[in-house]
Order: sequence, then structure tokens, then C-alpha cells
Amino acid sequence: NALNVRLKHVYITDSRLPEAFSPLKILFVSDLHIDAIKGLSDRFVKIIDPLEVDICLLGGDFRFRMFGGFYRTTHKLRQFVKHVHAKEGIFGVLGNHDCLEFAPELEDTGICMLINDAECVERNGARLWIVGVDDPHYYKCHDLEKALEKTGRDDYKILIAHSPEIIKDCRGDEVNLCLCGHTHGGQIRFPGIGAVYTHVRVPRRYTYGLWEYCGIKGYTTSGAGSSGVPVRFNCPPEIVLITVRRFKTV
Repeated sequence: NALNVRLKHVYITDSRLPEAFSPLKILFVSDLHIDAIKGLSDRFVKIIDPLEVDICLLGGDFRFRMFGGFYRTTHKLRQFVKHVHAKEGIFGVLGNHDCLEFAPELEDTGICMLINDAECVERNGARLWIVGVDDPHYYKCHDLEKALEKTGRDDYKILIAHSPEIIKDCRGDEVNLCLCGHTHGGQIRFPGIGAVYTHVRVPRRYTYGLWEYCGIKGYTTSGAGSSGVPVRFNCPPEIVLITVRRFKTV
């Protein structure tokens, strides 16, 4: 059922996270396709409203269609943003359903859009960077090197990219945590087989759930909305609450 959105809790330990930020609570939502199904945005609001987090990260594909006007989407997004309680703000990237002309409209809803750019969050002298790249799947306008220009080599960096295909450009000494969407986890999964189609050119282990790649810790979400036929099977839509903790090495 495409309306049966769940809140999923994900826990990550990373000794590279500055103590000032531990524990770090991240609300991660991708592939909202918020205007796709009647009642979907209300379901989102019901889940996110009680949550108190440090940052909210949005992984793109805000709208259902890839063409046409933005009003219907932005109207629903404003309601969504009103119910996000994130101390350090809301940051987002574009997906393959989101053209560049859509970005100012998204900014106007209260989302800080990161298009091959980064924003710094400071706490007690420690720094954490939210790094965002343009869509690496369809538009292929991503530029990770440019996005990282302002960051320090030893700073903790969280990368948001619409698709896990970004890992082809990543190294663990540049990015610490990578959050992706786009795949919808396959949207339809069969027992013993998994996803029939994931819409990406990366190994399946990177298309849903927790993963590691060259020192990077990552998570690919099944997404909050649905595209194509608005149906889910054995692959529920999700809003993800990620808790990152620093553990002390002996």
C-alpha cells in the first residue's frame, strides 16, 4: 500500500563524528512525490510532527511528474515544512523529477537547496558540513568536487545525493556519511528475489538500506512516496530517523 508510510529508525556509529554533535538526529526523507496520491501529504505530516531532530535532509524528487507547473507541489511542501522541527535547518537536493527552475520555488518553502554546494553547521567549536549535489542519475549535473570546495579535509561531512550512483565519485577521506534515494527500494520486491528493477547502475547492495563503500557509511532509503504506478509490494515507503553516535575507541 503506497499510503502505508512508516517511520524507520536507523542507528549508525562513527568515531569520526565530533563529540559536540553526538548523538546527531537526522530526519531523512527522499522521493516524496508529495502530489502523487490524495492523503499522502497528510500521512507525512502525522509522522514528522512529533519528531525533534537536529537536521532534516531531503533527497529530491519532490513532485510526481517531471514536467508542468510547481504550484501543487510547493503548496503541499509548505505544509510539510511547517511540521518539521529541526534545530539546524532543512537541506535538500534536486532529483530527476526536479528541474533547476524548480529550485527557487523549493527555497521559498524554507528548504536550503544545495546544488553542488555545502553549508556548515557549528556547535561548540566543532564543524559539520551538509554537502549536496545535483541529480547524478538523469540530469548528470552533479559536481562533487565543486560541492566540497568550502569544506575542510578533517571536517565531518554528510553528503546528500538523489541516487546512490554518486558513490562512483566518492572517497572515504572526502565524505563520511552518504544519504541517497531514487531507487524506491525497487518499490515492488519479491521474496527470495528482491527488487525487480532499481533504476540505477550500481550493485544491488547500495540500492536499499545500510551500506559501506571505501570508508563511507551510507543509507539508501526506499522513499516516502511512489512513482509510476502508485503501488508498493513487500517494500513499504518510509520516513527515516537516523541517529549517528560517536563511539570511543579503546
